[in-house]
Amino acid sequence: MMRQGEQVYSANCTACHNSNGKGIPQLAASLADNPAIMAADPTSLLTTILQGGRGAVTHANPTSGAMPSFAWKLSDQQAAAVATYIRNSWGNAAAPVTVKEVNARREALKLPAQMPSQ
Repeated sequence: MMRQGEQVYSANCTACHNSNGKGIPQLAASLADNPAIMAADPTSLLTTILQGGRGAVTHANPTSGAMPSFAWKLSDQQAAAVATYIRNSWGNAAAPVTVKEVNARREALKLPAQMPSQ
C-alpha cells in the first residue's frame, strides 16, 4: 500500500506539498511531522483528499491556498493508499487507512466515485 500511496502522492501532491511533505508556506500545508495527519481518526485527512479545502483568508494571507477535490480522480483504493502514505512519511506514524473508511467518507460527503478513464 505504501508503494502505491507514494506513486499517487508523487503524481498528484508533490507540486504543492513537495516530495519532502513540507508544503509551501502560506499556500500548502506541511504534512511532515503533522499531528493532525496522525490523528487516530483519519476523517479530516480523507475529507481534504476527497473534497479539497481552502486555507483561512486573513489580513496577513489575503489569497490563501486551496486544494482541489480528488474524489473524481482517485479510486477508494488510491485514496486509502495515499492517505496511508501521508500518515507514515516524513516523521509521521499512524494506522493505515482502509478502503472501507474512504468509501464511508465519500458516501457521507455525497461525492461521486472516481470517473472512469477514457
